[in-house]
Amino acid sequence: MIVYQKNKAEFLDDAFKRDIEAVILAEFTARTGSRVGQAEIRSWKESLLSVAKVLNDEQIPADSGVAIEYNIPQTGKRIDFMLSGKGADNADTLIIIELKQWSTVKKTEKDAVVLVRFARGESEAPHPSYQAWSYASLLEGFNEAVYEGGMGLRPCAYLHNYSSDR
Repeated sequence: MIVYQKNKAEFLDDAFKRDIEAVILAEFTARTGSRVGQAEIRSWKESLLSVAKVLNDEQIPADSGVAIEYNIPQTGKRIDFMLSGKGADNADTLIIIELKQWSTVKKTEKDAVVLVRFARGESEAPHPSYQAWSYASLLEGFNEAVYEGGMGLRPCAYLHNYSSDR
């Protein structure tokens, strides 16, 4: 299930001319019949406005597809943001973006695990790039459109509040 699906131009309109978090909340409620907490609504606002600023670039075609909150069937996993279109080689491409509001993160000795400071203190969390990669792997193995259609998947993470420590 995809909570929100439009093209880039429509997404930018929703982000810049409407309250994107209200748009997503209405879609989420309509599709799931569930409610979410204020923290989730705030994260939609912060993260999606940050993504909209990046996508507000004429080099990214206006008809590129945007999907938000894609629940991977039978997994409980959720992809934050996807952008679809044609790659440089004109092949169908899907960019999977794991969004994080983290301002700091520390590496650990563990594979695909980082240390993050949350309101309740510092704790281990999956590396966001690993999360995005794992979502791409699930889609490659279990999504017929991806598997049969030869769609190229490009997973990545966007830590839009992160300040480089170099």
